[in-house]
Amino acid sequence: MNISTPISTLWDSKRNIDLIKIHSNSFEGRPKTLELYSNFNSQVVTFHCDNIQPIHELNSKDFDYIKRVVNTYPNLKVISFHCAYNSLNCFKNSGKGYVGGYSYDRDELKYNMSINIPKIKNILGNIKILIENNNYYPTKAYDIITDADFISDLVYENNIGFLFDQAHAEITAHNQKIEYKKYIDKLPLDKCIQIHLCKMGYNKKLYSKDFYLAEDYHLPPGLDEYIKLKNIINKCPKLGYLTIEYYKDIEGLINSIKLLKKEIND
Repeated sequence: MNISTPISTLWDSKRNIDLIKIHSNSFEGRPKTLELYSNFNSQVVTFHCDNIQPIHELNSKDFDYIKRVVNTYPNLKVISFHCAYNSLNCFKNSGKGYVGGYSYDRDELKYNMSINIPKIKNILGNIKILIENNNYYPTKAYDIITDADFISDLVYENNIGFLFDQAHAEITAHNQKIEYKKYIDKLPLDKCIQIHLCKMGYNKKLYSKDFYLAEDYHLPPGLDEYIKLKNIINKCPKLGYLTIEYYKDIEGLINSIKLLKKEIND
């Protein structure tokens, strides 16, 4: 299994970079680091293009940006896109998205995808396209886009891959009061090529009727997360890349990678 670690704020010293290199198989690029660390471009094989949503209407600048990503990383194998909000414009408050303009309906979101994906495929060639599941919070911005059947439709109807974000799935299931297993069983795991891992948490300030809102804190994944991961891996015959999304300290990241390798090899 390829451990593809994000280029992030932890790349702030030679010591950190050396540790990440030792414990990773490859690196994942992000929009914020596209112009940074160019001497590692050949080792970037995954790119999380979370600034572009193919479920929205895209313009020439969006397609030019994708071309730029391809031209930057000569060994890129996978590029993933977000399925984040249903609204054309969105504003954030306390880490949650809120509708800030026109909201697409389900058919419009699927139509946009059907128009954009062929154009993106033409740019990428043999590079695989993935769409990621987002987490659900109780605002109208998350209507439709976190529905497992909708995500599956996007993947199967456009013949693309799936990036499974385990914390996002846990948050969605909890906040929508859906059984986690039932939720993930509806996702297109048979088309999953990459998994994002971290530990989510609960906001103790947002409490109502014995219910705490789950949120994406990007905590270091532990044994519980890896037990769930093992069950997921068995459902993902095309899985090739595992990515830990933890950025607070280098020791936490390296320990999480070590534990990940131990658990998936046992």
